[in-house]
Amino acid sequence: MIHIVAPSYIRSLYKPNKTWLRESGYALSRKSIIRKESIAGTIKCKKNQFIGRHTVQQQQSAIANAQTILAVDVGNTITRFGVLTIQHASTTQQIKPLLQGSCELSTPSRLTADDARIQLHQALSLLPGNALAGCILSCVVPTLVQPWRTALAQISPTRPLVVGPGLKSGIRMRFDDPSEVGGDRVADVVAARHSYQTPVVVVDLGTTTNLEIIDKNGTFIGGVIAPGIELGARSLSQAAARLPEIELQAPQEVIGRNTQAAMRSGVVLGEAARVDGLLDAVIAELGNTDTVTIVVTGTYAQEMACLVHHDVIVDETLILRGLALLWHNNRPKRREDSCPTSSI
Repeated sequence: MIHIVAPSYIRSLYKPNKTWLRESGYALSRKSIIRKESIAGTIKCKKNQFIGRHTVQQQQSAIANAQTILAVDVGNTITRFGVLTIQHASTTQQIKPLLQGSCELSTPSRLTADDARIQLHQALSLLPGNALAGCILSCVVPTLVQPWRTALAQISPTRPLVVGPGLKSGIRMRFDDPSEVGGDRVADVVAARHSYQTPVVVVDLGTTTNLEIIDKNGTFIGGVIAPGIELGARSLSQAAARLPEIELQAPQEVIGRNTQAAMRSGVVLGEAARVDGLLDAVIAELGNTDTVTIVVTGTYAQEMACLVHHDVIVDETLILRGLALLWHNNRPKRREDSCPTSSI
């Protein structure tokens, strides 16, 4: 991952509402707000700060009622794998997907079913071993859908689900053609609607920079798609012969005194300014509303969170939890020819 280091004058602009965040169940770090995750019975934040511990009875009850799935998110440059346990909250019937482990591999431009099996084997060697109840796939590269579907079918006791038309999201969409919405965007919205108070704006920073907008009624009303920070930097150096490739690191000063510093200022700080500007426009277009929750996710979530002016919540597991919720909403029946459990 390319690290973006924010200078102090930019970090000073970031001032979250700490009281509200603590009451809402979030951990605070110096740069960003990081959503707590429950791992093996101990609730920790990304900085491994101890927050609390479940009782033995709660752990045993959760394990007995839980289902474990494998979620695969195939992006244009990165493929993410996550093992998640789906369980009911102890005091309510709300579904609670918990990430047990995740890893990332590069997305190849071409892939056969055997290639997908090899990449799946590599990923599973890095993840905790559990008995699977099923698998779900989100893929933004159409030519890679079938190879991954074939590979996942060999380890899943149920038919692997693919996010797309025909899959129930449980979210109202105000789109001209809902079938055009990518699976990654759907998963982001499903998880955001499930986890946060509306209205919500999800900022997904990857190959593209996506903004997904959920209004106060919980309706997915649309979004924004723009080139991502790495794509912008690569396009700049490829299109202009005399401009070099640069390291995506925030400069100490906005005014660059050499070519690379000027490019870093334009690409990195320009991306933060663009996100801030789009957020301002989206919030204004939403009209008279309560506080808008802004959730930042994707490859560059933590790095960019300290560069924007808005108060944001960093949630790097958003899309994987969204896939788990989609699997739960569309649980397939166990295949008759499958073994009782499939272990990874």
